[in-house]
Amino acid sequence: MKLVTKIFLIAILAFVLEQFLPWWSIAIAAFLVEIVMGTPKGKAFVAGFVGIFLLWAIVAFLIDNANQHILSTKMANVLPLGGSAIAIILVTALIGGLLGGLAAASGNELKKALAK
Repeated sequence: MKLVTKIFLIAILAFVLEQFLPWWSIAIAAFLVEIVMGTPKGKAFVAGFVGIFLLWAIVAFLIDNANQHILSTKMANVLPLGGSAIAIILVTALIGGLLGGLAAASGNELKKALAK
């Protein structure tokens, strides 16, 4: 249950921070949530990854849907994705998820280091 709570907190805080700060503020959100609610390292990475992955996938889909998939289809043609709009959304979410997971794992390690 704590993992699900952390996932939602990371996603909500990242969404709020992205309204005022650059895209990389998602790392700050995952880092801060992990410092406050520390868990084992593997679960920290999973919470950060899933929270940001879901957030970026949903936001990218909504933006893509609003412009009838024009930009994502063109970008998927430039990249080796076969013109698939869904593939470019998943790649976007994967990159965000990796950043969120690594930030959460870093926050976990800092919390452990400060506890010693």
